[in-house]
Amino acid sequence: MEKKIYEALAKAGDRYWWNRGRQYLVDCFIRAYAPSALGRQKQLKILDIGCAAGGTLFSLAKWGDVWGLDISAEAIALCRTWGIAQDRLVQGDAEQMTEFEDKTFDLVTAVEILEHLEHPERALREAWRILKPGGLFIISVPADMRLWSDRDRRLAHRTRYTVQELRGHVRQEGFIVLKASCANAFYYWPYRFMLWTRRLKGERVPIIKTDTYTPGAWLSALFTTILRLETWLILLGGLPWGVSAVCAARKPNAYQNDDRPHY
Repeated sequence: MEKKIYEALAKAGDRYWWNRGRQYLVDCFIRAYAPSALGRQKQLKILDIGCAAGGTLFSLAKWGDVWGLDISAEAIALCRTWGIAQDRLVQGDAEQMTEFEDKTFDLVTAVEILEHLEHPERALREAWRILKPGGLFIISVPADMRLWSDRDRRLAHRTRYTVQELRGHVRQEGFIVLKASCANAFYYWPYRFMLWTRRLKGERVPIIKTDTYTPGAWLSALFTTILRLETWLILLGGLPWGVSAVCAARKPNAYQNDDRPHY
């Protein structure tokens, strides 16, 4: 991504309703699918793949020792300006995380990263390798190619996923899928309608000018509350549509060696 996009994400920080909603979802997934973590707060070893400006790192810190990996030097530099220690930041490739040994982490997160990769299956295999048996893997990606716009190009996305595609890729690499659902449902139809009207006006790839829509305080609070309610709906069953797709998966305890099943 361009440096100015990293800077916009860093500037928005926790004020950005989307960030707050996604951080809440990640926390709820940890509580729901890693119950042993509740008695081990501050003791987990965690890796955030594609840490960007570092927002998820701060949110995860309550659960233990957190490391961040990103291929961008600009992203790593921005994380340092926010006070994240240099020895917790790694500039590296999600598809080949040679910096980390096998079975190192209790929790790995990949928030909006797989869509950037040429070979996302390699990143999934690497996540499997560096997770301890029984470790939790939390993923979010943009959903639905019908929502493709120039914003995806600007953010260096290669694709958008369906829930079925995300679930299939994760299972293919040997994970047990605990939850897979759409997310960010409340603005799916308004967003899709806006893109449709712009295509009618002749924009083959609709132009979206903002990367971090930050309305006033009361509207941001409303959006955050809606996303929190959506999280509970996801945990209870799932959402049928959304701008994002999310997944929680576990590395099976049964595989004590790195002989993953292949299909």
